[in-house]
Amino acid sequence: MLRASISLTIMMLLFASPAFADKRVALVIGNGAYVHAAELPNPPHDSADMSAALKSVGFVVIDGTSLDKPAMEKKIREFSEVLNGADIGVFFYSGHGLQVGGVNYLVPVDAILTSLDALEFEMVRLDLIQKIVERRSKTSILFLDACRNNPLARNLARALGTCGAEIGRGLAPAESGAGTLISYSTQPGNVALDGEGRNSPYTGPLVKRIVTKGQDLLTTLMLVRRDVLAATGNKQVPWDTNALTDRFYFNPGVVAAAAAGVALEPPLSEAAQAWALIKDTSDPAALKAFLGQFPDTVYAVLAQQRLTKQGSAQVASAAHSASPKAAPLKPVHGQSFRDCPEVCPEMLVVPAGQFMPLRKSNGPPPGKIAIASPIAVGKFEITFEEWEACVAGRGCDHQPDDQGWGRGKRPVIDVSWDDTQQYIAWLNNKLGLNPANGYRLLSSAEWEYSVWGMADARYFSDQPLTMRHANITEGWGTKKSQQTQEVGTYPPNSLGLYDLEGNVAEWVEDCQGRHGYCVSRVVRGLRFDSNGIDAFSSVGSSIGNFSWDGQGNRSKSIGFRLARSL
Repeated sequence: MLRASISLTIMMLLFASPAFADKRVALVIGNGAYVHAAELPNPPHDSADMSAALKSVGFVVIDGTSLDKPAMEKKIREFSEVLNGADIGVFFYSGHGLQVGGVNYLVPVDAILTSLDALEFEMVRLDLIQKIVERRSKTSILFLDACRNNPLARNLARALGTCGAEIGRGLAPAESGAGTLISYSTQPGNVALDGEGRNSPYTGPLVKRIVTKGQDLLTTLMLVRRDVLAATGNKQVPWDTNALTDRFYFNPGVVAAAAAGVALEPPLSEAAQAWALIKDTSDPAALKAFLGQFPDTVYAVLAQQRLTKQGSAQVASAAHSASPKAAPLKPVHGQSFRDCPEVCPEMLVVPAGQFMPLRKSNGPPPGKIAIASPIAVGKFEITFEEWEACVAGRGCDHQPDDQGWGRGKRPVIDVSWDDTQQYIAWLNNKLGLNPANGYRLLSSAEWEYSVWGMADARYFSDQPLTMRHANITEGWGTKKSQQTQEVGTYPPNSLGLYDLEGNVAEWVEDCQGRHGYCVSRVVRGLRFDSNGIDAFSSVGSSIGNFSWDGQGNRSKSIGFRLARSL
């Protein structure tokens, strides 16, 4: 009886939504499968991803995809009923919309718009939804990705005749009531782009950024605006009207919640709550359920130990079958490997060896650098794509700013040394690696050896490093690099490692401090805006402009790469 109760309780907890003190309700609609117009591919994905993001931060979500007029009205009525007395009401719409005479309408998938009656009988007025949200919730937020080029508007223009001029491009600006924010995918009177990826240029970054811990809504929208400008070549500018009376956080985090007066219930994470319930159990089924739901937490290690002690190796193996595991490696020089597909960085085995560097006065005194055993070094700097996998897996709680340069395979920037430790812990936990053979930052010596150890001829010439070799500035008064580039854009060194000089400088493990107290952390490598005029001169190299910074500081020109002991 006790065993059944434990199992039932843990299963209920595992699949429960995060608990917040405020009542949060959202209506999410994505209309894409239009009957009388070309299908829009993004809205179904936009609405599905938005629903998942809102559920992850405690919202009760009512959603629908490709809805006709009756179905939209039914969802709105359901939303209105559930919304009653809510603290936060959110409406998200992706699909066709238009304005007529300054009034905004959302277009169901069965609309034809060939008659004068279409406005009343085929469309849904946006101001109706806004009134419902404002009347029934304390804070109202509307996200409108509804400014696409609408072919149905031509039908309506013909039906309206001389009044067709009242149909405007995009959506008209709407007044926000007190406590309301309305965010549009582009500015009034403009048309938004569909994009070529899974999501629209607006919804894609919005979905990723609203789950960032400790980031208020206005900051989120500013960063989304930068993302959209970068993705559309400055053609699309998200816009909002704001009458909020308090700061709002989709995902408050402990610090932001305290500052905003928002209470989180309970303060423990889901994994911590679940482990508190089963930490003393001897039921393999409960432990298996826990491992399947929280494989990337410290509690998973404890659960695994409990199963091992019970001799339940077969059950433990099944519980972890869905999680990647790092395979034992033979230190073969030049071997390239990934410990798991997509998420894990590509690594190269670097052989043991030693060398005597030359150095200018901006670093420690020169001395022989020796690497006693082979190590694996990241072939590339960690990218935004790889970092965001950690955010999605809840191992990293910081969503870095890309300065509007783009994300994907560009090196992640705006991360502190402390942030890198979150990423490393998440990756090692995911792969079941311990510190002895797990991922870590390079030491300063290992970093330098990775640059110089194989004596690449071009690095020892008296010629300056140029923009043909790396993403740097060629010299004073000459070409200047303005931003990062995708990793691997420039040629590798003789070891096959990319961007050790140029693109971004890199955090390493070494500490700068006194009397055993770590004041700051060492940073190695030239940055995209560094002067490379004598970076690799054999007369005395700057070796990456040896520097240091506070381990909690973030910079647009500092990233990191990983090492792994073999």
